[in-house]
Amino acid sequence: MTAALLVVTACTIALGGVLAVDRLRDRRRISAAPTVGSIVSSTAVVGTGPDGRPLAVELAARTLIVFLSSSCVTCRALWAEFRADLARRLPPGTEVVIVTEDQDDERPAVVRDLAPRRVPVVMSTPTWRRFGVTAAPFFVLVEGGSGRVLAADTAPDGDAVIRLVQPPNRV
Repeated sequence: MTAALLVVTACTIALGGVLAVDRLRDRRRISAAPTVGSIVSSTAVVGTGPDGRPLAVELAARTLIVFLSSSCVTCRALWAEFRADLARRLPPGTEVVIVTEDQDDERPAVVRDLAPRRVPVVMSTPTWRRFGVTAAPFFVLVEGGSGRVLAADTAPDGDAVIRLVQPPNRV
């Protein structure tokens, strides 16, 4: 076992198995993660809500797609920030949709408890695959009409999310 793998294993055990890991790469065929300027061929995020009902969220002019898990430590803090209205602190006109994996990989009751009131939560492993997301948290800011990716990256907290989606300064 390499030293790096040993460290990851020790950290995962120490955190009770809640470390966000690259779970999808080995068991599912996924595309590459989007990069700024690339085009995504999606006009909606489709899956089920934590209540088990079918749910489709259309991408608005500026939509932040937030990929979270109920089991990672960083995600838990971000869930709390979204419940505390992080979405309202984002630049005007930015809509938000949170995407978890399907019910096979997430427990709907836990996701329901974590979900903010004012932000739709869609359970959709196909969306994770379509966007090439292999670990959470991950954020993709999409221009709804064109599908152009305006920003794509990880962020450890709400302030970093705000910086990620802030329009560039024009001089």
